[in-house]
Amino acid sequence: MKRTICLIDAENYSAKKLSEVTKFIQRTDNLIEMRVYGDFSRPGLKTWKKYAISKSMVLVNEPGAVAGKNSSDISLVVDAMTLLYERRSEFDQVALITSDSDFAVLARRFRNLGVDVQGFGEAKAPESFRMACNNYWCYNEVVEENKRPHGLSGPLLKLIKLLKKAIKQNLNSDGWAMTASVNRSVRSLNPSIHHKRYGAKKFSDLFRRSDLRTMFELRRVGDSLQVKIAC
Repeated sequence: MKRTICLIDAENYSAKKLSEVTKFIQRTDNLIEMRVYGDFSRPGLKTWKKYAISKSMVLVNEPGAVAGKNSSDISLVVDAMTLLYERRSEFDQVALITSDSDFAVLARRFRNLGVDVQGFGEAKAPESFRMACNNYWCYNEVVEENKRPHGLSGPLLKLIKLLKKAIKQNLNSDGWAMTASVNRSVRSLNPSIHHKRYGAKKFSDLFRRSDLRTMFELRRVGDSLQVKIAC
């Protein structure tokens, strides 16, 4: 269970959707702190202000003093750097709730320093931000995951779905796919997914995991290793 700090860009996410996100995070991880950033003097953010206060969240109010300058974004990044360099021992994972591509650099910085980044936002979020996160979740995906019974974690379920899709793209005439081809498809479908993040020394080891091996079958044909989805 990862200790998770949630950083929320209120101007790029609806307060009405946050309860599903927090529910999703708390299915598998420990949500230790939530911080929400915005200019809460703006009429459009009144809902956020009420929600944050009711949930005992840290409300960081940054009025836009200069037209065209987003003070709340800067404040979020400054706080994120403080977390990284002064409170790193307190958390293992960060949830960035935004659809703003400006936070892609921040996500990469977290990951480069060993912090997992879960991104949550809208389907319209730029690819640069999606790929900067370990995993990126649209709202409809979060809702669907919350309907599932507890068991496999959300990120692992997302991996399983991706593996099955890649296998189906590479099936030969007898229903098997070469693992090398599946690996290439996985990287093409989602470059942010890497087998080492799931404890596998090489790609084919993913299918041998204790929690995945009943879902897939492996066989060796000559010098190649092949995989198929178990019946």
